[in-house]
Amino acid sequence: MTKMNFFVFVIAVLLSISALQAQEQTIGIGRLQVSLNHDIPLYDAKTGLSVDTIKFSVIESGKDEGKFVKTTSFFALKPMEFYVGDSKIEAYESINWGLVYFAPNLAFRVLQRSDNEFLVVLNEKTFETAIIKNNTTHKLYTLGRPYWNMTHNSSSSDEVWFLYETWETYLKRLMYVGIEGNKLYDNINGNEINSSENFWGVVVVEVKGHWAQLQDEEKRVMWVKWTDGKKFLIEPVVEIYF
Repeated sequence: MTKMNFFVFVIAVLLSISALQAQEQTIGIGRLQVSLNHDIPLYDAKTGLSVDTIKFSVIESGKDEGKFVKTTSFFALKPMEFYVGDSKIEAYESINWGLVYFAPNLAFRVLQRSDNEFLVVLNEKTFETAIIKNNTTHKLYTLGRPYWNMTHNSSSSDEVWFLYETWETYLKRLMYVGIEGNKLYDNINGNEINSSENFWGVVVVEVKGHWAQLQDEEKRVMWVKWTDGKKFLIEPVVEIYF
């Protein structure tokens, strides 16, 4: 590559990076969770150029031994969900309390999906976006399940994977949802239900647009707006630890 070609390439990359800012906030179409035990290349949505790679490593000593740390990435990473995992000390204390090891978790809001690409939100504050490609290195799952993180924990023995779920799939697999402070209805845009009643173990059984049909442990059925088109209005509870 000549000096001139290299200069043009660098300018193109810088221009593509600046273009990542222009996205309007929306709830998107679903969620992409990724394992932390392999590089995560990022591409610009307009040019297709490679703009960055997210890399993690495991802390090998000290009080934070066992935690994951982001070693490279130009961008400020503020995704929907991000936890670096328990240290060995934290895991030991959790298990002594009758809990479990809390695995690392990195999940992005997905705005668009094609067969081979996911347009994700890297930064929930600025709504900066990039493409993550569905490559041959990562095994793609489209159905998660309760306790997913207990069997897919980004350890050295874990496979390299993506978990993509539409919001409907994700909502239906939740252990339950928190509905405190939300208005409940007998149907979509129907009559309001007395929300002061005690509804326990509420799960999502159907999704229609911005509305979700709920059912509690007593098989009572109700509807709630789960999103305003930009954010969650209910509280997702993925896992319960005893």
